[in-house]
Amino acid sequence: MIPTATIAGKVAQPVPDTQIEGIPFRLALKGNGVTAIFSGEYGWPAPRKATRYVHRSPLEKSIRSLIFVFAGDPEHYQYFSHSPVSDISWQLNVFSPDKLSVILPQDDAGLWHRVPIADLKAYLSGHHLHAKVLHVSQGRLAGERGPEPEIPYELTFSIQGNQARFEGVVAGSYPLDYGVDRVVFSFEDDVSEYIFKPEGQLLFSDWRFDVFSPAGDQVLLLQDHYGPYHVVDTENLRDYLLKKTGPSYELNYTFPGSSVATVLSNGGWLSTGLVSFSATCCGATKELAFDTIAGEELILY
Repeated sequence: MIPTATIAGKVAQPVPDTQIEGIPFRLALKGNGVTAIFSGEYGWPAPRKATRYVHRSPLEKSIRSLIFVFAGDPEHYQYFSHSPVSDISWQLNVFSPDKLSVILPQDDAGLWHRVPIADLKAYLSGHHLHAKVLHVSQGRLAGERGPEPEIPYELTFSIQGNQARFEGVVAGSYPLDYGVDRVVFSFEDDVSEYIFKPEGQLLFSDWRFDVFSPAGDQVLLLQDHYGPYHVVDTENLRDYLLKKTGPSYELNYTFPGSSVATVLSNGGWLSTGLVSFSATCCGATKELAFDTIAGEELILY
């Protein structure tokens, strides 16, 4: 039987020396004749200790490099800004609404360049004559009308020989995780790919990229808008995706005295072995944590 976590009647104390490692990622956005490829480490810029519960920093704060690849050109063209990459306020969808330009940050003070794709190679080589200067107060959609186009993307996380690839589309400044279509897992010793198929229905707002634990030994997968979450050991992940075995833990929560379904959301890893998620029902939200190493009760935090 799958161990099902229950709720403990106590509040967790702060956990000292919580450490969240960065997980390597690669984000490819496919524009007209050019692909923008971000890479970095999903997590803190460097291993960081904290005396409270913390989630990984967002992708926008985890970028290490941006390169562009043009159709029919084997070379990779790297983007260099005036400020350190880690200090820039990135917007991951760099393509303009008309798909004819890219919008690139220059510093953390709100200075941007808008560059026509036709001039992008020259720009990346240091020739900025055709760049239009934008400021954050103008907004990237200033003076433009109509719906924003959908840009296909693939976001891949790699750790311990395992990969999770999120495939979807992004429109404008909407979060990447709102555009997820599917998640595909692969393993270094296997040429096959395995699609994650949730037990129920996940809405566009349910997807989160924080699936791998910092050590890469477990994954966290939401099964439905109303839960549960499954915690799966990565050594069993292939059989789990093939429906040959179940999860190591199934995490769920029901508000006491309520018959209304509880929405589960914001699942992620606070540290290796420590999962957190939100439970919402009837106008109230509880934040819960579960220790996947000790396998004890859910705790409020």
